[in-house]
Amino acid sequence: MVRYRDTLWCDGCGVEIRWKPIVKDQRNYCCIRCLNGEVCDCAEILEDYPTKSSKQPGISANLPLNNMADV
Repeated sequence: MVRYRDTLWCDGCGVEIRWKPIVKDQRNYCCIRCLNGEVCDCAEILEDYPTKSSKQPGISANLPLNNMADV
């Protein structure tokens, strides 16, 4: 897990995680694809997400629920 101050980066692709990470073996992943070692497109999608949600701080308002599942 990589953190700098309050910022969390994916252990798979290195993208900044602005939503609830997928956690496995004390590592944080931005999505199921990174967890499985596949190439993800979260860096491209990240541009469309706000840094903070109005509903819950630190979790993106529009992130698909399948990306938020804990494994």
